[in-house]
Amino acid sequence: MQTEHVMNLPHTNKELDNSEAIDWEQETLFELGESSTASEELQKIETPLKRIFLLNTKVGSEEVDAICENSNFKGLKILQILGGNLDESSVRKLVSNSEWEELEELRLVECELNDECLDLLMNHSKWNQLKLLDISRNKITKKALENCMKEMKLPSLEYLFVDENFENDDSEEETTPDRHNLKVFYSKQGDASIQIDQVYTHLLLKKALVYSKEKTPEKSLALAQLLRNTFILPYEAKQIHSLILESARSGYPEAYYFAGMLFYKEYYLEFDFISNPLKTKFLSSSNTTARVWFELGAEKNNPGCMYRLGEFYEYGKSFEKSDEKALEWYNKAADLNYPDALMRVAEFHFLGIATPVDDLKGLEYLKKAADNGNLKALGLLAGFYEDGKVSESGQVLLEPNLDLADQTYSKYLSIDPNNSGILFRAGCLHMFEQEWEQADMEYAFSCLQRSSKLGNSRASFVLGKFFLDNQNGELAYSFFLIAKKQGHPKADEALSIFDVIDSRNPDN
Repeated sequence: MQTEHVMNLPHTNKELDNSEAIDWEQETLFELGESSTASEELQKIETPLKRIFLLNTKVGSEEVDAICENSNFKGLKILQILGGNLDESSVRKLVSNSEWEELEELRLVECELNDECLDLLMNHSKWNQLKLLDISRNKITKKALENCMKEMKLPSLEYLFVDENFENDDSEEETTPDRHNLKVFYSKQGDASIQIDQVYTHLLLKKALVYSKEKTPEKSLALAQLLRNTFILPYEAKQIHSLILESARSGYPEAYYFAGMLFYKEYYLEFDFISNPLKTKFLSSSNTTARVWFELGAEKNNPGCMYRLGEFYEYGKSFEKSDEKALEWYNKAADLNYPDALMRVAEFHFLGIATPVDDLKGLEYLKKAADNGNLKALGLLAGFYEDGKVSESGQVLLEPNLDLADQTYSKYLSIDPNNSGILFRAGCLHMFEQEWEQADMEYAFSCLQRSSKLGNSRASFVLGKFFLDNQNGELAYSFFLIAKKQGHPKADEALSIFDVIDSRNPDN
């Protein structure tokens, strides 16, 4: 990266610094690095905080004293210290704080805690609202943990994270005999059926701790990508943006794309704002600023940046609208096998945008996009394989091939297993193509039932019709009823043939 490019960039730091504060940010302290959180700084904080995250800050007794003595922290709900040196006196100071009545989550990871510290945390604290305790990667023994769990005084505790070597068997969780609501998680495991957000937070924060120890542009970007996960710290946008911009300004090519996306108006509204519906944005969206970053990335052969420049030309964002230049950039990104660009080039050839209609070339790019995991391409290609594809001039582009259709649906579902439309189509393929040797009715039912549960009225209606045709009126009625609730236009007509009384309805 050339220095003059950096010097000519917009002053994005100023935009960050002048951003209007919001409640989440005002109530949160998030610090990375060994020197960022001195005890004096903690004592000076005058804003009431509800969340404190200290990663790799080497918190010791002085910092704990400052946290406990600052009256602005009395409403604290989350305290996470990852990387510190907490002795018995420090922990005693924490548990004796009578003002933390609202504390719900405490993580003390890699903090040199010993058995005495564990006893203080579990048997002598007054945190009646504490729901999550993470004490992994410390110097605690298994025997001490077992003893403390027998006498534990944390009435609201639901989740306990400990080291994987404390595990007794192959189960992913344990429930103590006298605390049936307590779920114990081990470092290497998680149970997706129980508060998966807590499990992800646990795992991601530990990765963040590792990344934050290495101050390189690559690790800064990796850390930003971790933190932007909606399960971990969705409200820490300012910290995320700072890490991305820091990495980009250091000349790390992979960061240019993400720096551009920070300012890309449509992306910002569609993704960031919806997933994190805050009234105030930390950055003023600017397609002009986004364009600068994308151009820098394109110079470094970043295909994502090339694709976005094509998008800017296609829709006239910060450029005069030009389908020809859009296709030029899409082609450059497609040459590097960027999935979205491959799909867009395919569409340009199918539709004759900035190039003559060429179905064969469109199909070629569509297959490449599908091979590279583009979901839209996989969905279209699966349909082509199932029904065949003929051009407007009558040329047969693809003969029906149910085996390839099935393989393509399977690849789609391996990437997005909860797409109700694809589940419906895959289920119908196996249910109705009875002359197809690979048809699997059990798989058909599995796909259609999953699609129905995801709200697909067509799947519910098809299941109802299947059971009706096979003389199972009770199941047919149930699925038609579900289809009606989901808004299927023919559900009422299907239900009208049932002259039955629902015994579950006392009004009948």
